Amino acid sequence: RGTQGGSARCPAGAFGDRERDVVVPLCKEHFPSESNAKNEWFVIFHEKTSSGAAELRKVSNTVAADMGNHAPSIQKKQQRRRRRRERIQGLGNKYGLGLRLPSAGPVGSEPIAKVGSVCCDCEGVREFCSKLLGVGVAKELRATGGVALFWVSGGERRLLREMLAPSATDMVE
Repeated sequence: RGTQGGSARCPAGAFGDRERDVVVPLCKEHFPSESNAKNEWFVIFHEKTSSGAAELRKVSNTVAADMGNHAPSIQKKQQRRRRRRERIQGLGNKYGLGLRLPSAGPVGSEPIAKVGSVCCDCEGVREFCSKLLGVGVAKELRATGGVALFWVSGGERRLLREMLAPSATDMVE
């Protein structure tokens, strides 16, 4: 998975099919930071044992694909290339978002953002989750089986929202 294969060191959690899942497993050893993040990241912190894990997997893979990511099993020549502007407009139409884009751009055909997931109840990751989320949010996530959604840009993390059983629209808004 990925160009360097770093996600192979991370537990997959709810995203156990490393060939078909579009979402990239993340952990302490493979997490976007100031020194290594060349992309924007949408990161989902979850618990694989939660009752909504199967639905989370389905919804997250849909959102990741909508943002321009592909499962590792998809060959480069089979990947549908779309301009970023077209992809953003497609997200707006699909999810009913009110968008205001400049007259030109954004340019390129790379994904809008990479989509990754941290499994907070997987072996060796609980402490990492508590450090990134804060002990209170990590405990709430464990107690409710919810998820925490972060935007990571240039190594800086910003909490977007915490929720139970998010839909694709909830994630994209």
